[in-house]
Parts: sequence; structure tokens; C-alpha cells
Amino acid sequence: MRVGVFAVALLIGCTSAPAPEMSPAAQTARPRATFTPAYQAAHRGQIEPTVPDVYEMVTIAIALTANVAANPGRVPTQTDYYRSVAAHFEPMRRHPFVLELNRQLDAEPILTYIRLKLNAYAFAFDARSRIVRSDVYDRIDDEHTVNPLTPLMPLMQSFADQSGFRSFYAAHTALYDEQIEFFRTQTDAPDMWNWLRTQFPGVAPYDGVKIVLSPLAGNIQNEASFESNGYRELQLHLNFPYNINPDISPEGNRVWRGTLLFGEMNHGFINPHAERHRAGIDAAIGRRAIWTGPANAAAYPDDLAVFNEYLNFGVITLYHRDRMNAADGTVARRRIDTIMVENRGFLKFAEFDAFLRELYGRRSDGQTVADLYPQIIDWFAAQEREPAATPQASQPARGSAPSRQGMVVPGTCQLASACQSARRAPLM
Repeated sequence: MRVGVFAVALLIGCTSAPAPEMSPAAQTARPRATFTPAYQAAHRGQIEPTVPDVYEMVTIAIALTANVAANPGRVPTQTDYYRSVAAHFEPMRRHPFVLELNRQLDAEPILTYIRLKLNAYAFAFDARSRIVRSDVYDRIDDEHTVNPLTPLMPLMQSFADQSGFRSFYAAHTALYDEQIEFFRTQTDAPDMWNWLRTQFPGVAPYDGVKIVLSPLAGNIQNEASFESNGYRELQLHLNFPYNINPDISPEGNRVWRGTLLFGEMNHGFINPHAERHRAGIDAAIGRRAIWTGPANAAAYPDDLAVFNEYLNFGVITLYHRDRMNAADGTVARRRIDTIMVENRGFLKFAEFDAFLRELYGRRSDGQTVADLYPQIIDWFAAQEREPAATPQASQPARGSAPSRQGMVVPGTCQLASACQSARRAPLM
């Protein structure tokens, strides 16, 4: 497993966020994670990018399925790494593990993809190349009481052995290390973290952060959080590649290139804060059709999910406003607005973005983004009172993916060993 570490002051004094309620089944299940004193001592106060081995193997197996082939964008195919994967693993497309993954993906493509990819992080190879369960994580997603990959461990082992995966992984460590180094040196994760902590001071602090990476993660990325033995961890499972916007200055691109990371990190703050306003949000949003299209029904099934995705990208543009010069910020904002309205079908986002930036710009000294939620919710309610009319994007909105779909942006790939050009590849 390739891991990088950099320390950051994660703890800032704050009040605790309320713990989410658990179903009776979840209360009797094994804990999703167990953070021992030794684990806490090793990881506290650190942001750690990693390309885990079994996680990468499962992502490769998913990439071999017919289902993923039928869903362009799920895997970035315009890369040298993908071509290496396709060449090496071509004989494995009919392996029982790949066929079983495809069967599950056919039943429900998007949510199953998330479940399979995330839960692969709960496994590792031991010194004898055997796949074993993690001694830290039982499962990663919070919707199941049993890791769905556990029954497939014999098939996973067979795939690893027959494909020569460990040799393939060892041969590509330079690329994995480049991904890790990118987040260590070319994005300012500590600054993102501290900005979010300042803007959402009421969210209980996280003690450690994992950035989980794969060069095959195309257009669906996710956040997961854990609490065990008084230790809170945030996991960010990110897309690839990390593009440069040619219309933004080098200084601005340092911020832009980290947008994938920021856009997932902020869910660790906006989601728990929004829970405190759930009743007001549900009351404010009634006519779903004015906010987003049918393609987002599975990904964002309720009012809170839609609200949080508007806030997700709205907060991104606020961070850009604070960290970019005016010219770069304008380019970035227009690109984000286009992505959200035309690509992802969040129909009123450009109007919301303009409102939020104006509200943020005239906030009082000491006011945070969290303090602005009442006015934000009022704005949503005001849109609901307008005459019914569905805003039209300038082109048909594409189907969206759950939990922060990747964005298509023109640019060039940061990691030369990974791809030739990222002009047709997902952000950032």
C-alpha cells in the first residue's frame, strides 16, 4: 500500500455535533471501524493520501466489467495507465470475480459501484500475498451491516493470483507515488482544512484524514466519516485526473487543481451542519423539478441531498473567491456554474451561486458560512414561491452520479506518467 503523510493542525476548539441515530440492526452490527490507542497515536493530526493495494485491485476488476464499459466516464480511459490495465488484465474479463461484480452493477450501477469501491479499503494483502480483512475497518459505507465484499474474498484471491496483480501494482508504484505527492505538494490541503474549520466551527473536529486514491476513479467520488473510541476520522475517496485550467494563472491553478479535494472535504462539514437545519430545508424545498432533473433522483433522493449539493459547489466558489485573484475567480466561477447547470442538471445553481457570493460578501465581521444558513434556506423558500417554470439549461443535462460527480474541464493532466492529455478526461 502506497501512503504519504503530512501533518496539519486538525483540532480547533468547537462544540460537538449531534451523533446520528442508528437503526437497531446497525446497533448490533460490528463497528465500521475500531481505532485503537496505537492507531490514534500513529494517525492523529495527519492528512494521509494513499493508493491502497486491494482497493486498486477491486477498482481494476470493476473497470473490466461490461457494465462500466457501457457507462462512459466511470473510468478515465484516455490515460496511459488505463491502457496498461487493459493490456495486462484483458484475459481476466471473464474471471468469476469480474462477472460477479458485473452482475451486481447491472442490478444498480451507481450505488453498487460506490459500495464495492469504498468497501475494498477494508482489505489488504499480507506478507504472503493473501487478501485479509483490515484490523481497523470492517466496512466503509454506512448503509450496510456487513461488508459486501467479504463473501467474495475467495474470488478476490483467485483474481489476484491469476492476474499477477501484485506484480502489476509494484510496476506502477511511480504513478501511485505521483498521485500521493500531488496532494502533498501541489494542493494546499491544510489551508482548505483550516478554512472549513473556520467557516463551520460547530462541527465536531476530526482527528485524522485519509485521502484514498485510484487512477481509475473517473466520475464518482465520496466522503465517509467514522468515530471510534473518541477518535474521529474523515475519508475522502477522490477522482482522477487533476487537471490544469489553461485560462487560470499558475497561482490560481494551485487552488483550482485542488477543487476535487476541497469539494469532497467540505462534505465533512456542510453535511453535519445541514442536519441541524433539516426541518427548515425540507419545508423550503417542495418542487424538486425546479432544482434538479430526474437523472439525479437516485443520487440525490431527498431535499437534504439536493440542498447539500448546491451548498457543496457554492462553498467551492466561496473558497475560490477567498483564494484566487478576481480574474481567476471569475473563470473558475463560470466554469463551476456551467458544470452544475449544463453538465449535472442542478438547474438553479447559477442563480444560487450569485446569491451566495453576494450574501457572503456583505456578511458581518465574524460571521461564518454556517451563520448564513437561515438566509440561505430563506432564499430556497423564496424560489419555491415563484410561478412554476422549469429553468432550461443551454444543453440537455446529462445524468448525474451520486456523491459529487467529477467535472469535465478543459485542461492538461498534472501527472505526465499517467496520461497524454486530459482535455477529454474528468476534473481536476
